[in-house]
Formats: sequence, structure tokens, C-alpha cells
Amino acid sequence: MDSPPSTEAEIINLSVSILGDFTDTNDSEPFRYYANPEVHAIYPHYGPKDGETLVQVWGANFLNFGETTRCNFGSKSVPVHFYSSTYVTCRAPASDTVGFAIPFSITMNLQ
Repeated sequence: MDSPPSTEAEIINLSVSILGDFTDTNDSEPFRYYANPEVHAIYPHYGPKDGETLVQVWGANFLNFGETTRCNFGSKSVPVHFYSSTYVTCRAPASDTVGFAIPFSITMNLQ
């Protein structure tokens, strides 16, 4: 497997060959390379268990894939409001977990 052609987000044509010489393939599919999103800071760090707290997220490599760009609070996922490649917001979902930290991440393209 070749490494990504660059560190910038870009779309390439992807082909798969069983023989390895690509004589057995007639077409390709678009494939997007992008750097993993990085979360550097979130605010606030906690909120009411009923949810709806506006959470600000600072980081790097955020891309706007619409509804498939998500904030993950543990196993719950909510849509992102995209501002830039370094700043997004989202509304925290309701949670039954109190008194413990919940893992937080950003995903793009439902991955």
C-alpha cells in the first residue's frame, strides 16, 4: 500500500487489482485522503446531564463533511457546526454518566 500522496486533503482515484498489475480492473473510485482530526481543547469540560450544552472545540485538520462530521461523547454522536479547520462547536447529548469523564472525539465521514 502506498502512503498518502500529500499531507493535504485531496481526492485521488483508487483502483484495486487482484493480479497486482491492474490489467484486471477497468475503473476506479474516488478516495479522499485527509489527516486525522486533532482535538487540542474543549470548553466547557462538563455540563448538566440533560445535555444541550454548547461545546466549543479547538484543534486541527477539521473538514466539513456535513452531517457525517460528528462530535462523539462516549458512544453518543451529535452533528458538528463547522466554522474552520481549527474550530467547531456541537451540543452535548443527554447522558446517564455523572461524576466520571466521558471520552470525547471528532470524526469525519462517519469514520
